[in-house]
Amino acid sequence: MINARAETVATSPAFAPSFARRRCLVPADGWYEWAGTGKRKQAYYMTPMDGSPLAFAGLWTMSGGEVLTCSIVTTAALGGLARVHDRMPLILPGDRWPDWLAGGGDPADLLRPMTPAELEAIEVRAVRPDVGNVRNNGPELITPPAQELLF
Repeated sequence: MINARAETVATSPAFAPSFARRRCLVPADGWYEWAGTGKRKQAYYMTPMDGSPLAFAGLWTMSGGEVLTCSIVTTAALGGLARVHDRMPLILPGDRWPDWLAGGGDPADLLRPMTPAELEAIEVRAVRPDVGNVRNNGPELITPPAQELLF
């Protein structure tokens, strides 16, 4: 399971042990989502407008001394991001990192979503459909498509 819902992560049998003791930060520049219906879907890239890095709330599990999995905590999308997808990663601003990594703490406080001001700092950028193929890799994947490619 790669995603853990913020609404249930503290109580779910699958994630509660990791939520209590094995929390991590997943660094990222942004993330992709697709919007639309049927075969015609538009890919979008969400990233901070100022180019700063993000940290997603994450959980990990371990067995026999080896890390087995890492899951990203997701939350309901808010603001303009909800027009693209109904879920998004739980993004933790830098001042919340120590509490997230410390273990323990109040789940309601730890799992609170971004503020409206923080959400406004996220750019939603249409990108080319090339992002849907795992063989593609490169900076062109986050470049907005040429106008003629949209139609």
